[in-house]
Amino acid sequence: MALFMPFQIVASGIALPGCPETCGDIHIISYPFGIGPNCSLPGFELICNMSNGSPTPFLLINNIPVLEIVSYLWSEQPNVLVNNNITSICMSNATSSLNLSGTPYWINNRNKFVVVGCDIIASITFGNETNKHPGSCRTMGCYNPDSITYPYDNNFCSGAGCCQISVPEEVNYYQISLQSQNYNSSKQYNSSQCGHAVVTQSYNYVNYDELYVYDTLYQQQQMPLYLDWSIGNEGCKMAQANKSSYACIDNHSECVESDNGPGYLCMCSDGYEGNPYLEGGCQDFSVAIPSV
Repeated sequence: MALFMPFQIVASGIALPGCPETCGDIHIISYPFGIGPNCSLPGFELICNMSNGSPTPFLLINNIPVLEIVSYLWSEQPNVLVNNNITSICMSNATSSLNLSGTPYWINNRNKFVVVGCDIIASITFGNETNKHPGSCRTMGCYNPDSITYPYDNNFCSGAGCCQISVPEEVNYYQISLQSQNYNSSKQYNSSQCGHAVVTQSYNYVNYDELYVYDTLYQQQQMPLYLDWSIGNEGCKMAQANKSSYACIDNHSECVESDNGPGYLCMCSDGYEGNPYLEGGCQDFSVAIPSV
């Protein structure tokens, strides 16, 4: 008699042979990502940067710090969690942008464009190669502590000291413009003279009190941002017709259309788990253990 127990896929075999599988706090870097040349698919190369004293992975594209890599898990769109720069304005105008055009990455619509500060007019244009989605919001003055909108309450802010805009689907760049309006420090309640804006994961807003008293968001300089990723610019049918570049190479892998932007994804077939982008990467979900 044999007992069948779940089989836990371990880190071994998730990267290309001879390629590093860890960097700093990221303990599993699985293909199509890879550290260094010839260890990843195009667009997925990482650099393990040691300049700050501890190893930190960066996307080679745009030199973006990586916090976490999420592979395909059934119906979930895989993504990579990165650090995104905060745009700050102190008594003057400010602009910034992020452009991922021509890369495998798309801005996940679970993120929000969040603006905090007093009397700040913010505009942002999201887009891709064919479409643009302009939007704007304004924070009102913070004259009374009872009027303050707390960004972390119910993941929503609108009005005094805080405003936000949702991220549309299928966008890979944005441009931000901030303007400070009618600032009068004598009327502001215990507030900073600066305003800040960032596209970030929607549940990661900073504490409003700390922001206005200590300017912690400016000091932090970056906040987490979810980026979706996919393979190529073609759907499954066209990708499967080109065997030389088709990425789902394991015999027990399947092709899945990307939910955000063009391209496709690979997943292990039912009953298998592991890395569908590697030959032999999808392993049987259970193994037979002889009874004693």
